[in-house]
Amino acid sequence: MRLVIASMPPIELHPLDADSLRAGAGGEVPNIAVRLDNARGELTSLLADPPLRAPATLYDLDGTVIITGAVHAVTLAAEAVIDIEA
Repeated sequence: MRLVIASMPPIELHPLDADSLRAGAGGEVPNIAVRLDNARGELTSLLADPPLRAPATLYDLDGTVIITGAVHAVTLAAEAVIDIEA
């Protein structure tokens, strides 16, 4: 998996995994949570000023687009989570 965030400069990350694409009834926007290894704290400095609303695209291992949207939220801990909304 590969996550590309079109910030300045662009950020390319390799997630541990991601939830299934969620799209609820009643007009809920499709979204997905992407989990990344942050045990060494490298993402903490990279994402200290989170790129909220930056365009983001998540690709599977074959290069197929899973979701294109924008960064909605960033949670930093030993396992970082980036939420993307379409």
